[in-house]
Amino acid sequence: MNWRMVELCSIRNYRALKIGLMYFCLFIAISLLTSGCSLLPKEDEGLAPPLVVPKQDQLQLYTVKRGNIVQRTKGTAVFEPARIANYQFELAGGVIQELHVKSGDQVLKGDLLAELRIDGMEILMKQRELEVVKKQRALQAAMRAGNDGDPVVPQLELEIAQLQLDDTKGKLENARLRSTMDGTVVFVEQLKPGDRVESYQIVASVADPSDYLLYYQVTDPDQIADVEVGMQAAVTYEGKSFKGSVVQTPKTAPYVEDKRLADQYQKRLYINTDEPVAEAKFGAFAEIEIVTQQRENVLVIPKGALRTYLGRNYVLVMDGDSRQEADVQTGLITDTEVEIVSGLEEGQQVING
Repeated sequence: MNWRMVELCSIRNYRALKIGLMYFCLFIAISLLTSGCSLLPKEDEGLAPPLVVPKQDQLQLYTVKRGNIVQRTKGTAVFEPARIANYQFELAGGVIQELHVKSGDQVLKGDLLAELRIDGMEILMKQRELEVVKKQRALQAAMRAGNDGDPVVPQLELEIAQLQLDDTKGKLENARLRSTMDGTVVFVEQLKPGDRVESYQIVASVADPSDYLLYYQVTDPDQIADVEVGMQAAVTYEGKSFKGSVVQTPKTAPYVEDKRLADQYQKRLYINTDEPVAEAKFGAFAEIEIVTQQRENVLVIPKGALRTYLGRNYVLVMDGDSRQEADVQTGLITDTEVEIVSGLEEGQQVING
């Protein structure tokens, strides 16, 4: 074999080797493509969700039994002076001249609270006083004249002048409001000089701070419709307990001309404690509880067991595995319990809720 043939064989072997390498690389690439992500770490398969078994309806059953039921009215009451005097003008309306006090002021009996403006009244007062002085002098002159004078006419003229002066003074005094007692001003109407005030409109209120009572106010008068005067009340103030009684309800409230006060009376209970609450302050709060009705040894069920539809009261009674509707007649109803007058028997089970 000559050198040329050896060279040709080498070239042929090199080409074959090169082609073989190409086929090998192609095989590797195809293998990678077909295997996908088999070379990557294999993720764990997620756990199957747990099997949820539907809950069976759990009925809240209540066994009908006898007991006591108490109907109460309770809430937060406010201390206010037991004696409050309201002041109002009796004239047929007028214009405010001046308000002499404000809320919180201490006043004495006779102090001026407010006054109306009556045009020309001051001048008229002076004229009446002058007329009285003239008539007094005329009478004195007639008395000094003795038999030459006639005192009858001057005497009558003086009496007429005095009556006119007294009448003018009365009108002027009616245009002024004065306190009839020592106390604290607890209310003053928001008026300024020149504002008109109606007759019998409360302009100011003065309270005696030496004695307090409680008032309990509601938004709906029906909430306190069962409360009567004389009912006992339990009062709690600053952790201390006191006994009291109802002294005024909307049904026993006095008639007043002032609409604001009349509306208050229709939504308020007034309670007096059996003993003075020394620590009480005007505007302080206390908890009150009044038992309005109570029944003993009656059938009682939870309020949640009573159902109402179109005026019909009924309950669901368990009879074995079935439920049956039973119409009932109710008595006292509280926030949590209902008295059953008829329709159920002791020992029966009713569905609550």
